[in-house]
Amino acid sequence: MRAKWRPGRLGSVLFLAILFTSGTVVVAGAGCGSAVRHSLVDPGDAIIWIDSKISSAVVVINDREVGTVGSLRRGIALSPGTHRLEVRHPQYHSHYSVLVLRTRERRTIRVALAARLL
Repeated sequence: MRAKWRPGRLGSVLFLAILFTSGTVVVAGAGCGSAVRHSLVDPGDAIIWIDSKISSAVVVINDREVGTVGSLRRGIALSPGTHRLEVRHPQYHSHYSVLVLRTRERRTIRVALAARLL
């Protein structure tokens, strides 16, 4: 019986190295079993990270869902300029903010979602 190959840590590292050398960078890492989103990143893009204790909260940028807090641990590449950020979860009050990002800026946005009263 032949064993099936399963990507482990080394497989993921090699996969990322191949992506990097081909000009594609992973901007949204995902946990085991979920899709990994890839995108071409311009050298002038800003990168943001969302820091929240609610990893299942959904991140919305400019009215477009980009993933959950937990799936975006590697960051989100955005063009310089103004962007609308929303972090939402059905059991918590949503967080809204407007980001003004500079070229090649790196920023961590801390989001503390307040629980909804029943």
